[in-house]
Amino acid sequence: MAATSLVKNGIVFLIDALTIPLTPFVALFSKIQSRIGPKRLPISYKIWDFFGVMPLSYHYYQPVFNASELSEKTWTEEDPLYGVDLNTEQQLTLLSKLQYNDELTQFPIQKKSENSLDFYYDNWMFCSGDAEILYSLIRHYKPKRLIEIGSGFSTRIAKQAIVRNQEEGYRTEHTCVEPYEAPWLEQLGVDRVIRERVETLPIDFFETLEANDILFIDSSHVLRTRGDVFYEYLQILPKLKSGVIVHIHDIFIPFEYPKSWLTQERWFWTEQYLLQAFLVHNSAFEVLLGLNYLAHHHRDALNRCCPVFEQQKDRVASSFWIRRK
Repeated sequence: MAATSLVKNGIVFLIDALTIPLTPFVALFSKIQSRIGPKRLPISYKIWDFFGVMPLSYHYYQPVFNASELSEKTWTEEDPLYGVDLNTEQQLTLLSKLQYNDELTQFPIQKKSENSLDFYYDNWMFCSGDAEILYSLIRHYKPKRLIEIGSGFSTRIAKQAIVRNQEEGYRTEHTCVEPYEAPWLEQLGVDRVIRERVETLPIDFFETLEANDILFIDSSHVLRTRGDVFYEYLQILPKLKSGVIVHIHDIFIPFEYPKSWLTQERWFWTEQYLLQAFLVHNSAFEVLLGLNYLAHHHRDALNRCCPVFEQQKDRVASSFWIRRK
């Protein structure tokens, strides 16, 4: 695997080196086209569409921006969260009820074998902390239904919790809505895999969820016109029944998205801001757990029910849990 990684890194470096002379010209023409606009350059923009890219410039009307211009305190300053009740005491009470450490430490840190579909913690997508809490909440609430919007390593750890519950006589119907990733999902043994975009599914599909059932959201993280995040927050969440539990991943409230995500990866995600706006003076939903908040302000309490997270000091937890009242 080390040799394969070296080859891949070498190819990437070569591509970077070869495209350096071309990049200034492409950037210049892209900026010119962006200023003129698609209405006056329809053929050029159809070519861009064909290749699946879009010329955008740093402009106040565009969703992209130069993150390097942001103040350094952007990445360390805590948002006051005006109008949002984090329910800190309730969060701590719930954490105290999650006592599954013996089960959580049974999962391996590293991947067992190349073709294994078993969960392991060092997967860099849904790691300790987030995974431990998902497992524990499934064990604690014993949902009759779990719908995942976006699947992957979360599905693997959820499956293990469901199996444990089943040994105790509880049955969970596990559905995965995953149009893009995880080609191995069908092999995992979940009840249903839907290879369609969530925004194409009827609302009544989600109205089957009852109290203590879980809606797990880990989708595109970007608010687009009539896209998945639009549909999830403005169509699905308002229609959920009382007691339904909702998870959203990659939420760093009350802090900003990680600096490297914007300055290096260039991920211009917006879901966190929509979630915060959704929660402002929202009497219909309550915060159950905000893991990044807990990791910063109540680390000991979080560590007590996340034994692997406690050992992996460099891990960042980013799951956010809410519930319909």
